[in-house]
Amino acid sequence: LFIFQHVGKAGGGTVGAWMNEHGLMKFQRICHPDSCLHPMRGKRVLLNVRDPLDRFVSAFDWTRLTICPPADYPAPNALPPWHGLGRVPSDRLDKWCQDNPTAQAVFSKYHEDANLLAAELCSENSTVKASALEFLHRGIRHSYSLQSRLNVKSLSEARAFLENNTVYFVVLEEGFNFTAQIADAAFELLRGSADTQTSRHLVGRDNQGHSSTKLAGPSTKLTDESARCI
Repeated sequence: LFIFQHVGKAGGGTVGAWMNEHGLMKFQRICHPDSCLHPMRGKRVLLNVRDPLDRFVSAFDWTRLTICPPADYPAPNALPPWHGLGRVPSDRLDKWCQDNPTAQAVFSKYHEDANLLAAELCSENSTVKASALEFLHRGIRHSYSLQSRLNVKSLSEARAFLENNTVYFVVLEEGFNFTAQIADAAFELLRGSADTQTSRHLVGRDNQGHSSTKLAGPSTKLTDESARCI
């Protein structure tokens, strides 16, 4: 009945888990990591959004915290396949981390600091900048824009998409009740369907936080200069 265009590092995993918990997975088509949107009319779309700077930090910190964790680290559910945790036997994890180029970049090149990656994105040296962009794309899987998630090439095309379809946004930012937004959006997306009555009780659930905020370890603080580079 509706399309969920999952934007990475913006609470999409929490949206999916919430939908699954409330038996709503059968009503949606999930698109991630690539966009499945295209010029269309009359579709219902759910889109999770977040400040681009926060998404950048979240992508870097998620990789930093999960790619080579200590043996007693509590594994989050459904880690992506490029992470070592849960995929590499514990007795070989140290060797795997030493040989893994993403782990080497995070710990040796960028010293666990997203600001150093941001600085390279602003570099006047084309080779350095290209390397940083490559790491952004392949290392932490974070190189697309919200515009690309709508599968449009200009703001005018984005505006047309929003005008021609019914799009509900859920915002992952401080001051927004994320879970309540998901519940409200689910109710609206299912309005008029055979399951509207079932969806009524979903509105206004308490916010339990999203999965990325539950990872151990401090979050990177971006400098003003880094913010200008992203």
